Amino acid sequence: MKWVSTLPGTRAATARLGVLANWVGQNPEQAQAYVLGMPASSEREQAVRMVSMNIASQSAQRAADWYRTLPAADRQAATQAFQQIGLDGFQRKALDDALKE
Repeated sequence: MKWVSTLPGTRAATARLGVLANWVGQNPEQAQAYVLGMPASSEREQAVRMVSMNIASQSAQRAADWYRTLPAADRQAATQAFQQIGLDGFQRKALDDALKE
Protein backbone atom coordinates (compact mmCIF):
# COMPACT_ATOMS: atom_id res chain seq x y z
CA MET A 1 0.00 0.00 0.00
CA LYS A 2 2.97 2.34 0.38
CA TRP A 3 3.29 2.88 -3.37
CA VAL A 4 -0.34 4.07 -3.44
CA SER A 5 0.63 7.04 -1.27
CA THR A 6 2.85 8.29 -4.08
CA LEU A 7 -0.18 8.78 -6.35
CA PRO A 8 -1.86 12.17 -6.57
CA GLY A 9 -5.13 12.93 -4.72
CA THR A 10 -8.14 10.86 -5.67
CA ARG A 11 -5.99 8.42 -7.61
CA ALA A 12 -4.46 7.27 -4.32
CA ALA A 13 -7.88 6.68 -2.74
CA THR A 14 -9.15 4.83 -5.81
CA ALA A 15 -6.03 2.67 -5.95
CA ARG A 16 -6.22 1.91 -2.23
CA LEU A 17 -9.84 0.75 -2.54
CA GLY A 18 -8.94 -1.36 -5.59
CA VAL A 19 -6.12 -3.08 -3.74
CA LEU A 20 -8.36 -3.55 -0.72
CA ALA A 21 -11.05 -5.20 -2.87
CA ASN A 22 -8.56 -7.86 -3.94
CA TRP A 23 -7.00 -8.11 -0.51
CA VAL A 24 -10.29 -8.84 1.25
CA GLY A 25 -10.83 -11.75 -1.13
CA GLN A 26 -7.37 -13.16 -0.45
CA ASN A 27 -6.90 -12.43 3.23
CA PRO A 28 -10.01 -10.93 4.82
CA GLU A 29 -8.55 -10.72 8.33
CA GLN A 30 -5.61 -8.57 7.22
CA ALA A 31 -7.85 -6.41 5.05
CA GLN A 32 -10.24 -5.89 7.96
CA ALA A 33 -7.38 -4.93 10.25
CA TYR A 34 -6.12 -2.44 7.67
CA VAL A 35 -9.56 -0.82 7.38
CA LEU A 36 -9.91 -0.58 11.16
CA GLY A 37 -6.54 1.21 11.25
CA MET A 38 -7.55 3.82 8.68
CA PRO A 39 -8.27 7.32 9.98
CA ALA A 40 -11.88 8.49 10.01
CA SER A 41 -12.68 9.72 6.50
CA SER A 42 -14.96 9.16 3.54
CA GLU A 43 -12.35 6.72 2.23
CA ARG A 44 -12.61 4.66 5.41
CA GLU A 45 -16.40 4.70 5.11
CA GLN A 46 -16.13 3.39 1.54
CA ALA A 47 -13.67 0.74 2.69
CA VAL A 48 -16.00 -0.39 5.50
CA ARG A 49 -18.85 -0.69 2.99
CA MET A 50 -16.76 -2.63 0.51
CA VAL A 51 -15.41 -5.07 3.09
CA SER A 52 -18.89 -5.49 4.59
CA MET A 53 -20.44 -6.32 1.23
CA ASN A 54 -17.67 -8.77 0.38
CA ILE A 55 -17.89 -10.60 3.68
CA ALA A 56 -21.70 -10.67 3.73
CA SER A 57 -21.74 -12.26 0.28
CA GLN A 58 -19.58 -15.08 1.65
CA SER A 59 -20.91 -15.73 5.15
CA ALA A 60 -23.64 -14.23 7.30
CA GLN A 61 -21.83 -15.24 10.48
CA ARG A 62 -18.52 -13.69 9.38
CA ALA A 63 -20.38 -10.51 8.43
CA ALA A 64 -21.97 -10.36 11.87
CA ASP A 65 -18.58 -11.00 13.52
CA TRP A 66 -17.06 -8.17 11.44
CA TYR A 67 -19.94 -5.86 12.36
CA ARG A 68 -19.33 -6.47 16.06
CA THR A 69 -15.67 -5.44 15.73
CA LEU A 70 -16.61 -2.09 14.22
CA PRO A 71 -16.69 1.07 16.29
CA ALA A 72 -20.13 2.68 16.49
CA ALA A 73 -19.08 5.31 13.93
CA ASP A 74 -18.58 2.62 11.26
CA ARG A 75 -21.66 0.52 11.91
CA GLN A 76 -23.98 2.67 9.81
CA ALA A 77 -21.77 2.20 6.74
CA ALA A 78 -21.75 -1.56 7.32
CA THR A 79 -25.52 -1.66 7.80
CA GLN A 80 -26.02 0.27 4.55
CA ALA A 81 -23.74 -2.18 2.75
CA PHE A 82 -25.65 -5.15 4.14
CA GLN A 83 -28.90 -3.59 2.89
CA GLN A 84 -27.50 -2.91 -0.58
CA ILE A 85 -26.08 -6.33 -1.26
CA GLY A 86 -28.30 -8.63 -3.29
CA LEU A 87 -28.89 -11.54 -0.93
CA ASP A 88 -31.59 -14.11 -1.50
CA GLY A 89 -34.23 -14.59 1.19
CA PHE A 90 -32.35 -17.38 2.97
CA GLN A 91 -29.07 -15.43 3.03
CA ARG A 92 -30.85 -12.25 4.17
CA LYS A 93 -32.52 -14.11 7.04
CA ALA A 94 -29.22 -15.73 8.05
CA LEU A 95 -27.51 -12.32 8.12
CA ASP A 96 -30.34 -10.70 10.06
CA ASP A 97 -30.36 -13.57 12.55
CA ALA A 98 -26.57 -13.44 12.97
CA LEU A 99 -26.68 -9.71 13.63
CA LYS A 100 -29.22 -10.27 16.40
CA GLU A 101 -26.99 -12.73 18.28
